[in-house]
Amino acid sequence: MKKLSLFLSLIMFLLCISLGACKPNNNDLDCSNGHIFKNYVYNNDAKCLTNGTETSSCARIGCEATDTREKEGSMLNHKFEVVEFRANTCTEDGVKAHYKCSRCEHIFNATFEEVESSEIVLIAQCEMDENTWFRDENGHYHKCKICNQAGETVPHQKQIGDVPTQQRGVYCKDCGWELEPPLPHQHILELVAETQSTCLEHGYLSHYKCLTCDSLFSDADGVNKVQRYELQKEFAHEWEEKVSIIIEATYKKQGLKANKCKYCDEYINPFIYLWDDSDFSIRV
Repeated sequence: MKKLSLFLSLIMFLLCISLGACKPNNNDLDCSNGHIFKNYVYNNDAKCLTNGTETSSCARIGCEATDTREKEGSMLNHKFEVVEFRANTCTEDGVKAHYKCSRCEHIFNATFEEVESSEIVLIAQCEMDENTWFRDENGHYHKCKICNQAGETVPHQKQIGDVPTQQRGVYCKDCGWELEPPLPHQHILELVAETQSTCLEHGYLSHYKCLTCDSLFSDADGVNKVQRYELQKEFAHEWEEKVSIIIEATYKKQGLKANKCKYCDEYINPFIYLWDDSDFSIRV
């Protein structure tokens, strides 16, 4: 009887296995054999030069596991904006014309090469007018175009062996300041009429010139001696109001714009500009 009972139990066990009723439970609550990740959600964390990520939560009920992976093709690339040239002054720094990415704030030069901010900054400093000497008895010097501050004074120097004569005095070889007057003589004065400046040459106020020594005077009595630069008038350019392109900007080269003279090739108020195309996109 006992043998029969064991025999029937064995038959039932084999039947259970064959029907799959005795297999281990493997429902959706069991993650022992691995999680189920699907429906990944983008994390909005892509950068200009790197892909972003996406995350999924395990699909099985009650499981709090997550998986984060790289989201292919989500890299943003740089978005370039033009930053115009700004001149430095005596008190404020300026900047060279450059590009800036509006996403990552990185800085690029005119050929889209990334640079440090120090490479585009123009340090505040005086802009000396090196084309004009200012003079006094102590020497000659330049002045700042912006704040009119005087630069370093350079002592006057005469030509070696230069001595005064009745025809001429001794002058600084650099700026023309009279160091020694001509030898005493009776000035024979001739009126020099006023001349008008042009685009290319300075005009001069009316004055008197000694025919013997070439000294200049503002009066007919030869009392008030003047230097030629004191009689000089400003250039008479007539500037166009519209801005003209002086140098065309290209993809790899900075351009230049300015106000031109109507009559010659001179220009004022130059500023650098960059090639710009609103539809331009580059993958770095």
